[in-house]
Amino acid sequence: MASTIDQINPDPEMENVKKYLFKIAMQGKWEKVVEIYRTNPMAHKAKLTRSGDTALHIAVSDGQEERVEELVGSIISVKRESKEIKECIANVDKSLVGARNHDNETPFFLAALYGKKEAFLCLHELCGYREWVQLL
Repeated sequence: MASTIDQINPDPEMENVKKYLFKIAMQGKWEKVVEIYRTNPMAHKAKLTRSGDTALHIAVSDGQEERVEELVGSIISVKRESKEIKECIANVDKSLVGARNHDNETPFFLAALYGKKEAFLCLHELCGYREWVQLL
């Protein structure tokens, strides 16, 4: 949840990213969403809906299995630039794959809930057994 200061003085750049990501996701322009994820790491944490969904949550809910893989790949690529792959997967695992919306749902949970097998398996690969049990 955003801090009170973030609610009073939202970052204008983040607000622009949120608005644009939401618009193109709702229009089904997933290639553009993926491109933004590749070029703007700020987008990874942008809460696009009132329930706190990120583009990754929306892609999972929309059944965009291939795009989910690309979004996760973009997140990992950004992390890989600054850390070794094992550390990067651990960070993605805890902070992004496990990111919860306002309904306390993770992308991992939504993939299972909506029966999105490929998205579930992609996210599952990023998690160890103990972590994925906690993400459900």
